[in-house]
Amino acid sequence: MLVLALLSPAFATPYFGVDYVPFGRQDLAWVDSGQESGALVGEFDGMVDPSLTAQAGPLWDQSALLFGLGIAWTSTTVHSGNDVSSTHAGTIRPSVDYRYYLRDREAGHADGFAQLGAYGLIPTAATKSDAFSNDEQDDADKEAEELRSRLGGFGVRGGIGADISWESGLTLGARYLVVAHRGAANVSDSTTTSVLVYGEAGIFLGFVL
Repeated sequence: MLVLALLSPAFATPYFGVDYVPFGRQDLAWVDSGQESGALVGEFDGMVDPSLTAQAGPLWDQSALLFGLGIAWTSTTVHSGNDVSSTHAGTIRPSVDYRYYLRDREAGHADGFAQLGAYGLIPTAATKSDAFSNDEQDDADKEAEELRSRLGGFGVRGGIGADISWESGLTLGARYLVVAHRGAANVSDSTTTSVLVYGEAGIFLGFVL
């Protein structure tokens, strides 16, 4: 029993939570300026990274390692006589965040933390048709490659926050992060790289399991 008591601080507690980032005027401005990917599954299209997201991971007395996963997929299949054509586009968005609390977390007390994180976008896209000639299929493959380049990307983020927890395991908090997102588009023989930096405030509800 003594050995278990000495080792207990080294073991983590499972944590699950949901983050909510409100829809704002900046989202409307983004849509009005035509910045979406055109495939519904890009970083800023609202599906692979919606307003409400989930994270889970190990929680210690003074730190937490949180993992998230976003998935968005769209596909269309057309049957025309003996010919079948299909097209799809999708994105997988894994993320990881590390929170370091300024002191050991204490139930019933507001605890501040610093947070660092990163995410990546793994794209997929293809168009196939039985009716395509070899040249038409090559053109379709090239367009799909260009779309994958637009859908891909990665970002890093960091900021501060605070939460309050109760003996029941319920946690309520808020955080503010500065996000830097990098994307690229490969068209013909040129590559256009873009970087977007913005602030993101959100609230979260967590459960210590």
